[in-house]
Amino acid sequence: MEKNMEFADWLMAEFVKWRANQPGHQNLRAFSKHLDVPYKTLSNWLNVKSYPTAEERAHITDALGLAPPRTQPLTAVPADDENESMINYVVKSWASLSRDQQTAVFVQVKHFLGDK
Repeated sequence: MEKNMEFADWLMAEFVKWRANQPGHQNLRAFSKHLDVPYKTLSNWLNVKSYPTAEERAHITDALGLAPPRTQPLTAVPADDENESMINYVVKSWASLSRDQQTAVFVQVKHFLGDK
């Protein structure tokens, strides 16, 4: 129940932010249309009667413009110095790599080491 309540609180806060940037006084029905979800579904989420699926949550964040940028797999060194090795780049910039890029590094290293 706590997870559902946190989501409901977050979604209500997003509604308030969205409404503040809209002309006139927009209601939850307008917000549900903006999110492209049925009003009854939105109401159930806000009243903690149901919880959206992962796909629905991704749809909501896309509709609100909050989705993280899609990242490409790490395939080349985006370095200033052409001679900088991939390993030096990865070590130096590990914290700034996206989770997808970090995972790609692990997969590549695992494959290189023959641990499939």
